[in-house]
Amino acid sequence: MIRRRETGLIPVQNEQAVEQTVAKLRRHARVLTGPFVLLAIISAALGFFDGQLPEAWMRLTMWIAGAVVVFALVVVPLLAWLGGRVVVTTRRIVIYNGLIVRSRREILLARVTDVTVRRTPLQAIMRSGNILIALGGEQTVRVRDIPRADIV
Repeated sequence: MIRRRETGLIPVQNEQAVEQTVAKLRRHARVLTGPFVLLAIISAALGFFDGQLPEAWMRLTMWIAGAVVVFALVVVPLLAWLGGRVVVTTRRIVIYNGLIVRSRREILLARVTDVTVRRTPLQAIMRSGNILIALGGEQTVRVRDIPRADIV
């Protein structure tokens, strides 16, 4: 819309043109339950076997191996969880993945033909769900294990 003033034509911002964030979501935090249970088990095992090994080089090797296992089985899943995010705005859905190599997928709401929320029994208890977004034709986007999936 353009409004006329004495000085000339001045564009007027349309209030509906402003994009607002509706929700910022990640996968449900229960996906980190397994890695943190492993962290507790590995920590207990390292603490127990630290006093059992007679030589210093054996203890050092055990702690280095434990650190590598913790990094691979705890830190990497945690970073993967932190790197994934879904942002729902009034105009689009933006899906972010990755920490080092970031990927972003934007879906305009005008392209969305259907949104389906599917829940397993565990997801129903935790109030989360899988969201299937149909984009017309045969294209679908699946967003897994989103908390409060019913608000999308």
